Amino acid sequence: ITGSTQWVDLADKALKAFTKQARNSPTGFAHMLTGFMFDLKDPKELVIVADGKTPETQELIQQIRGNYSPNKVVLFKDMSDPDPLVDIASWT
Repeated sequence: ITGSTQWVDLADKALKAFTKQARNSPTGFAHMLTGFMFDLKDPKELVIVADGKTPETQELIQQIRGNYSPNKVVLFKDMSDPDPLVDIASWT
């Protein structure tokens, strides 16, 4: 989301640090393993740029949220208030 590779490096270090424990007790590391699988399975990124106040945009967002896809990242840049996303993902 941010475009910064520092988070990938930190995630790799964390996974390596807990590999032995996760092998011995995978259910205790469910969220960590989910994050690992997310990265492994080539996540899909969708950026929506629209006015968040329109009914059409609201309907589109509800449709996207209604479909379970564990490897998707959805960013919504609300043109009626674009600053919050720019603070996190300046590339948008």
